[in-house]
Amino acid sequence: MSPPLSYPEMVKQVNQPYDLRLRLVQSAKQIGVKPTARLYGASPQTVRLWVRRYAEAGRKGLASRSHAPHSCPHRTPAHLEEEIVGLREQTGGGLLQVLP
Repeated sequence: MSPPLSYPEMVKQVNQPYDLRLRLVQSAKQIGVKPTARLYGASPQTVRLWVRRYAEAGRKGLASRSHAPHSCPHRTPAHLEEEIVGLREQTGGGLLQVLP
């Protein structure tokens, strides 16, 4: 028996998916990963993810995390950025000047 909404759809509809994740983890502990995945319309991988995070950090592990990247691989190095800013200041702020 599948739920009326799948796990990803349920997460989108709630403001704080913490309680949903806690119920998911509790269910996995009681009936197992695969039956819980079927019950919630989630993948077993998703259920294992939340069980693992709960095991590692307790209730804090069920909090939503930022999807922002930790670093930007194509970012200009700081020393070059400073050099570019200096050159822009020397040339009038980098704006093109129209000749009369």
